[in-house]
Parts: sequence; structure tokens; C-alpha cells
Amino acid sequence: MEAAAVEFGAALFNPPKTISEQYLSGTMGIGLGFKWSMDQNVTRFTTGAFTLSVPTMTTAANQSGSSILTTGWTASTQVLNRGDIISILGVNSVNPISYRDTGVLRTFVVTADVTSGSGAGAATVNISPPISADPTDPFQTVAALPAASASIKIWNSTVAATITAMSAVSSPQALAFHRDAFTLVVVQLETPGGLDWSERVTNPKIGLSMRLTRGFIMGTNRRITRLDVLGGCKTLRPELACRIPG
Repeated sequence: MEAAAVEFGAALFNPPKTISEQYLSGTMGIGLGFKWSMDQNVTRFTTGAFTLSVPTMTTAANQSGSSILTTGWTASTQVLNRGDIISILGVNSVNPISYRDTGVLRTFVVTADVTSGSGAGAATVNISPPISADPTDPFQTVAALPAASASIKIWNSTVAATITAMSAVSSPQALAFHRDAFTLVVVQLETPGGLDWSERVTNPKIGLSMRLTRGFIMGTNRRITRLDVLGGCKTLRPELACRIPG
């Protein structure tokens, strides 16, 4: 509701100072509830060659799990690329806390390239997350299982002209995420003795720790300085992040 209200009011109310800063700096800054950042290394993604496809589920109803049986794709073609997005009509997402129907179609990421068969264009599509409508499952993902022959949306569309326009298109892939989606963990390394210098600096606020050591190597008559940071990153809450094609 809030997102719809923001979109409705965008043409009526806007802060002139913010718009002016965007024009002068060439950056978005803060807008639409996000803090915008730029990276020159944003990757690109090319959609599958799904032109003229009219995909549906097969006549087998109530499919579940991490792969689905489909038909109606362009025959004998790599119709989907790993990373394409599909949804199934009648298969809504659930709130991850209350497990109630959100009223919005669940989106699924294709996890492997898909090549259709000859004839009717049948294909097995591997997806994430798995389809589960079991109310006792703590990882329930949908409100209902797919019906037989349910239509499949490709990038949120079943319109032939729109699907054709999106086929085999390359575009940059932005990320929108809450700070809790990912984490960085850095180890506080020990400071060894017997050196000219051994010091560790830690910033608890941002979770970084760096160690600087310096010692003398008699055999080569050299003074060596070493800077170490040891850590790793992890996706903790994937549901708090999404990919936005540019």
C-alpha cells in the first residue's frame, strides 16, 4: 500500500532540493526508500530465447519441489537461461512469518539452463525456492500448488509481444537489499611478538579488523611490512534481497 501511495504521489509531490541535487551530482542519493550506490562492476544478464513461447504447466496437477514439468515452449531451443524469472498463475507467495497468502504471485528463479524438446516444447525447469504449500512446513513458499495446465509468466508477463521483446535481451542487474540480507565476518588476528612492530586495529561499528606487522629478515637484509585482513561473507536472509534488471 505504501509503495502504491508513493507511486501515486510522485507526480504531485517531490522535494525540489533533492531533485536539484540529483541533477547536479548525477546520482540518485536517497529516494523511494532506498539509499542508492553505484558500482562500475555491475554484472549483465541475458534472458533466454523464449520468443513465441506460450508455456504452461503440464496436465499433472499439484506439482511441488525444486523442478517442474512444463510444456508450450518454442521447440528444440534453449528457452530459459539460469537466472531467468518465472511465476505460475494461481500460485501466490506466503508471508514468511504468518504463512498467509500475500495475494501476489510467487516468483521463482531458474537455476539451470533449460532446453525444450521437439514437438510440444516440453521442458523440465529447475527452480528456487522449491514449491511447498504444506502448512506444517517451516519453509512453506506458496499458498497453493499449481493447477494442471496453469499458465506460466516469464518475467511477469504472458503477453506474446512482451515476451518476444524481452527474449535474448542483455541488461545490467542491480541489487536492492536490506542490510540484514548479507553479513561480513572478520577475524581479530593475533599480534605476534618478536617483531619491530605488531599492531591490530578494530572498528566494532563496521565490524572490520586489520593487523599490521613489520619485521627484519637478516638473510636478505630486508625489512618486511605485512597487512592482513581475514574474513568471509555470507548471505543470511536471501528473502531480504532482490535483483532488478536495468
